[in-house]
Amino acid sequence: MELKDFKTGTWNVRTLYKPGNLTTAILELERYRLDIIAVQEIRWTGEGRLKTGNWTVFHSGGDEHQGGVGFIVNDKILHRVKKFKAVNDRICHMELECRWFNVILINGYAPTEDKEDEVKDIFYENLENECDRIPTNKANEIKNGFKTKAHIKDEEGLLITDKKKAANEFRNMFETMLNQPTQVEVEENLNTAEQRLDEPTLKEVERAVNMLKNMKAPGEDAIVAELLKEGGK
Repeated sequence: MELKDFKTGTWNVRTLYKPGNLTTAILELERYRLDIIAVQEIRWTGEGRLKTGNWTVFHSGGDEHQGGVGFIVNDKILHRVKKFKAVNDRICHMELECRWFNVILINGYAPTEDKEDEVKDIFYENLENECDRIPTNKANEIKNGFKTKAHIKDEEGLLITDKKKAANEFRNMFETMLNQPTQVEVEENLNTAEQRLDEPTLKEVERAVNMLKNMKAPGEDAIVAELLKEGGK
């Protein structure tokens, strides 16, 4: 199996800890014909793997539903997964067995600039430690397995050697992928670890409204509690 035999990518999904979000993410992967993708901010706790349809989610998280990283792998290349290591809620990596060498994918969810320096320092220190743990022979194999130039092919599979034509091909590819609305409808996924909640009954809604305190500032909708209790009368 050569590297060109599968397509990969990265995606900050914001959250997969919400009914339907995993289904939506997988449908998008199928839409773009991806085989493996690194995902960030999935907000799942702990570490492990979850089978859903033709996909397997390898996840690495903390004790709370914050952060969280992982990989979503299609069954087509699942047998190539040699190792998955969950480091923490910001770092994980996976080793894939390929034809000439093994490919190591490191998934890192870096802290934003507004985070404290200590948080950022810890992240980059952990990331550097994981990179240093990659054996030198594997790093050399990966380095020797790539060529200095990336080969680009057109829709008919013909190799593009002209720089301008290659640039146009990249532009057309991204225009096709990104300049269109998402056609996926959110559906509840019953095969995930997501908690399934029933819709509140009318009595539960009435009870919640009656528990609202009077003489309080309204929320973003500018509707005061007294008006809700009156039911619009």
